[in-house]
This record gives sequence, C-alpha cells and structure tokens, in this order.
Amino acid sequence: MSDLLAGIFFADDQVIGSIGRPKGRNPRFLDADFEYSIKSSSNSKIPNIKFQSSSSPYNDLTRMLEEFAANVPLKNVQAITTASLGPFDRGNSGFSNSGKIALGTRSTHWSDFNLHLKVSKAFQAMADSTPHIRCLVDAEAMVLGEHYLYRKDYRDRQAKPIHGSHLIGEDTVAYLLCDEGVGGAVLRNGRLIKGDAAIEIGHMPIHSIVDDFNYNSCGAHSYPCLEGAISLKAMRERWGISDNEVASLPGSSPHTKRIAFYLAQAAVQITLFYSPTVIIFGGRIMDNLHIIPRIRGYYEQLARNQRTEPDKIAKGRSALYPHYQDGYDPVQFLQSWTERDAGVLGCLCWSQLTMNSGEILNWR
Repeated sequence: MSDLLAGIFFADDQVIGSIGRPKGRNPRFLDADFEYSIKSSSNSKIPNIKFQSSSSPYNDLTRMLEEFAANVPLKNVQAITTASLGPFDRGNSGFSNSGKIALGTRSTHWSDFNLHLKVSKAFQAMADSTPHIRCLVDAEAMVLGEHYLYRKDYRDRQAKPIHGSHLIGEDTVAYLLCDEGVGGAVLRNGRLIKGDAAIEIGHMPIHSIVDDFNYNSCGAHSYPCLEGAISLKAMRERWGISDNEVASLPGSSPHTKRIAFYLAQAAVQITLFYSPTVIIFGGRIMDNLHIIPRIRGYYEQLARNQRTEPDKIAKGRSALYPHYQDGYDPVQFLQSWTERDAGVLGCLCWSQLTMNSGEILNWR
C-alpha cells in the first residue's frame, strides 16, 4: 500500500500514533472509513500505538516512527499529521508547510521546537522520503476526531440521532481540551475556524471566585484566565491536588464546583461568540464524572434571562440566552468526550484531506 496516512498525537502524558488508508476512492473529508495498518491491544475505537511521553519531543517522534516502521514501510506514508500543544509561530497550524511551536509556550521542552522540520528530517533519515506534513494543535485534532465519530455513528445507524441530525456536515462543534493546559478549537461546516493567528480559547478571561482572584498559574498575563484557574498545573500549584486526585474529587468538593463554574463561564462565552451545535469537554480533568453535570447546572444559571425576560419565563418560553432551551437539550449541548484517542483519528482525517489536495490548504 503506497497511499498510507499517518497521525501522531502528542498528549501531555503520552504519545499516540496510528496508520491507515481510506477505503474507497477519494471519500469526502470526515466521511472516510479507514483500514488500519496496525493492531492495538487496547479497547480504543482507533487501533493505535501509544507510550508514555518523555521530556524530549524529538525522541518521542523518532520512537513512534520506529514503531510505524515495524508495521509498514515508512516510504509508503504519503501524508502525516501531528498534533501537539501550541500555539504555532504566526498561528500557522494545519494549513501550511510549517509547524514551529512559538517561543515561550507553557512547556520548555516544546518551546521554539520546529516540529514540521523534525518530522521531515526524521523521515529523510529513516525512509529516504518526505511525505506531506501538517501540524495541528491538540484541540484541533480532538474536535476533528470527535466530529468524525459523531458523523460515523449517524451513518452507521441510519436513523435520526437525538441531537443535531438536520445539521450533519453543516454544524458547529466547539471543543475544550482541559488537561495540563487548556486549549480549544471550533469546527464549522467541516472547517476549522482560524484567524490571522491561533485562537486562544484557553486564555479567555474568567470572573474569579474571590479567593482565586489574585492567582493565575498560566504566567502569560496578569488577569485570571481559564487555563490559569482549572488546568492540572493550576490544581497542583494552587491547591496541592495531584492529577490522579482531580479525577476522584467528589461532586460536593469545592474544587469540583470551582472547575465546573469556570468551565461553564467558558461555555457561555463560546456560545455567545460561535453559537455551536455542541460543546465538547475533553482531557484528563474530564475523567472526573461529577464535573460535566455541574457544568450544565452552572451554564443554565449563567445563561438564564431572568432579569430581562421574566414574563417569557413565566409563560414557559425560552429561559436561556440565546433561546437554546427551545431546540437544545443541555445534556446534548454540553458533552464530555466520547473517545480518549479521538485526537489521533483527527490527525488521520487531516492527513486524508492533505493527501487529496496535495498542496497547501488555504480555507481561511
């Protein structure tokens, strides 16, 4: 097979890779069925190879390529997409032959790291070839993978799902990745929303609880932001709570409530700016199953029109701005991630798009 696609997702705690090829001839973006070239021992929907990440992104990259080479000839890989923390220099993620992570990003190991160049050199050294290479930020890959799985579930069932069926392929999906840092991405009509630079949803200002007001672990700015308040780093530094302890916090814990309250604020702001069909929350923070129900509760409180439309509320009309209660079930509107390995699937989807286009993508 000479038309192989590859994806590598560099999570904060592990590296996940997969190789496959789309079935059929030139399937539509996000509609391909993949035939995978590796076997996985995990229960993931996406066959993959994974291992714990190290302090060296380049070593992790070459190790994954060695794992790939044990399954397929690397020279047969026509396109590869990586996903990692960002932002990328000049906001160039996914759309160009570049992928240098900006100087001063939250991880010193990744700061000023030219991922695109390193992938190219590694392929040259190991396979004497260079595939099409694209670099996404992690949240972009996650939103692509989750949306792919949603569309596939719809196609497989051939029945009207409980949410958004009339918008399949035309919907807007927002994703918040809540982990060591906090990042976000928005997919509208099958296209990632981009600007002149990367969108930084994780750095949106938040209205702080009093005892959080003067604390921000993010370090990028002086105001309290979402990442500085609820990231795993923030939980460790501010509250002394380990990553594993975050997942086991009870629903009544003030820390659980704090995380949910800030994420609900983010959901309201995302709703006002993008009017999404669904907002998905992922990352290790969301391993705590008490958080998503509390997000929904706080969201309804924050978005309620109780000051401006008491007469409509009394008559049973829409109580949420902008009138989402009429057409949206909050349980469906605000969801937790469905697949931990969706990011590497998103990488494969982007590789398919890149291979089909063969040139620099430009959808801005």
